[in-house]
Amino acid sequence: MDSMTHGADDYICSRKEFSEKLEPGTLAVISSGRPVQCSLDADYPFYPDNNFYYLTGLTEPDTLYAVFKNGAGETVEYLFLPEPEPEREKWTGIRMRADEAAALSGIENILPRSGAADFLADLADEAKIYAGDAGQAVHQRFAPGSADFSEALSRCQLADVGPVLARLRLIKKPWEIDLMKQAVNITARGLNDLLGELHPGMREYEAAAVFEYAVRRAGAELSFPTIAASGKNGPILHYETNRNKMKRGDLVMFDLGARYCGYAADVSRTYPVSGTYSTRQRKLYDVVLGVQKDLISAYRTGVSLVQLQETTVELFKCRLPLAGFKLPEAGIGAWYYHSVGHSLGLDTHDGTSRDLVLEPRMVITCEPGIYIAEENVGIRIEDDILITEKGPVNLTEKIVKDPARIELLMK
Repeated sequence: MDSMTHGADDYICSRKEFSEKLEPGTLAVISSGRPVQCSLDADYPFYPDNNFYYLTGLTEPDTLYAVFKNGAGETVEYLFLPEPEPEREKWTGIRMRADEAAALSGIENILPRSGAADFLADLADEAKIYAGDAGQAVHQRFAPGSADFSEALSRCQLADVGPVLARLRLIKKPWEIDLMKQAVNITARGLNDLLGELHPGMREYEAAAVFEYAVRRAGAELSFPTIAASGKNGPILHYETNRNKMKRGDLVMFDLGARYCGYAADVSRTYPVSGTYSTRQRKLYDVVLGVQKDLISAYRTGVSLVQLQETTVELFKCRLPLAGFKLPEAGIGAWYYHSVGHSLGLDTHDGTSRDLVLEPRMVITCEPGIYIAEENVGIRIEDDILITEKGPVNLTEKIVKDPARIELLMK
């Protein structure tokens, strides 16, 4: 870790906040998930469920976290860890041992995963409420397949802890913000490398590879599949094919980010493939950039995403005609058709609701864009904004977006 460290005490704090939200008599169980097979002899890369990771800091598959809060409000927690398999480990590597899991997570009660169903069935007999995460993907859910557990569960009221954890995760702790800054720094290095190599004739996937190499070299992962949308692909919001050859005169819109220790950056930048914006491209870019700058200043405590979205629409409706652009007959929605921002954290879209009201220590993206399909133009500029009591802090401010500086760096 290059700066602020984090460890077991931080995860203990997160679990304490979580358990305080549970009603007495609740048994909550969250799974890390299972690997998913992608071919006869290989699995897809495994990523732990982010709620599990948030509470434990562990990335081990087939692992369960359980907390039981009794009628008196006292809590006891358990970790169910897969047992060592020496023969299998010759092929797939050494699995995490109990002492290592305890040191990383701060959980003292660590039991074999194979006995989880019977153990949890006994706890469920004492519980009034069984709480799981209804939002988990199918391969991440706890599915014990035990008759005793099912019988015990039938006597419990069922609850969903997903919204509770989503709410907790919205407010970032200092060490989480620090990790997000690390992710931003790596993203910035990757984009700087990309700017130095971008040229006509380059394939979109080649440009993406320049960025991704920098991310991997820094020991990080991708927040999501890199979007490198040039020319006619620019108006496609989640374009991921990345196969086209970039042409002189085209714009290329990148939506990308590094993930560091689980925490994501999410940045969009739009560059001229040839190194220079055309007059019309520059005018449109300046409109988007001006709208974004005004929006960032409005990212303050008490403002809702709904209000920010309404402001974005009104700004575009005002600024585009002033810059010489005739609005489409169908309305501004034909050129601007997504939300202005979302919460960011362990997930790229981190528990955001459309009516979210901004609070200190949230990290929210600001990403206005204009997409004119008939002109093969898509321009989006996205930054990651930390909400504070003193006003917005742009975590990605150092990632160049001034068009004159972009052109200078591409020479």
